Amino acid sequence: MDYLDILVEKKAMSREIAQDARNLAVQKFSGNLDEALLDMGIPSVSIRDAKGAFFGIPVKSITAKDVGQDLLQYIPEDAARHYLFVPIGYKDDVLEVGILNPEDTSAMNALQFISVKSNIPYKQFLISKEDFEAIVENYKNTTGEVDQALSQMDTELESANASVAEKKQDAKSTDDGKIVEDAPIIKIVAVILRHAIEGNASDIHIENNGDKVNVRFRVDGTLHTSLVLPMNTYNGIVARIKILARLRLDEKRKPQDGSFSSKIDGRKI
Repeated sequence: MDYLDILVEKKAMSREIAQDARNLAVQKFSGNLDEALLDMGIPSVSIRDAKGAFFGIPVKSITAKDVGQDLLQYIPEDAARHYLFVPIGYKDDVLEVGILNPEDTSAMNALQFISVKSNIPYKQFLISKEDFEAIVENYKNTTGEVDQALSQMDTELESANASVAEKKQDAKSTDDGKIVEDAPIIKIVAVILRHAIEGNASDIHIENNGDKVNVRFRVDGTLHTSLVLPMNTYNGIVARIKILARLRLDEKRKPQDGSFSSKIDGRKI
């Protein structure tokens, strides 16, 4: 017995069509009934509802606009794409997670691991494939503006970094300031700051691990990798932050303390 029997009981399909779907799943989709049904034109919401009834898991409709960066930080993008589950809500200190395949034990184990690591309990909901794919696209919105800036960087970063290196610590040179503000690296730093604020992060860690740059946000005491940038951005990002915080550009051995403020979406941060 499988959830196709639920669809038959609800008269969403005949037993003959259900058997055709099982055969198609084996022949074309490596046993994946969902893909077979979608290929046959069965609405994903009908599939979701049948699976929810069969597995005894509540179903939920969710729109991508309801899932912001504050929710996405609970589950890394690579885990969401690999295990096919996404955060869809946070109520009463419980993380609501939308899943596609409750039979995938590796996915359920991964979700349990994430829950234990973050010390946040979770509740599962079955969601449609369309809703899942729309929410996954929200992860791209975090990196989209960075990617756009990176596309300009190959031709601009070298000269921009040269300008940054020559810029005086007091940052009063109008000409140099204009060059620095026009550099793609500045757009990247601005995106990092804005998404940190939107995600209620208390800290931003920019880490050079030798072959790439990890940008991690600390939310509720836990660090989450939010962006992975190419190595050629690192020096420029560091220089930009030093300029903002009025730190010495040429000092690389001793730690320095600085501060700055910025206006993001009308708020002074």
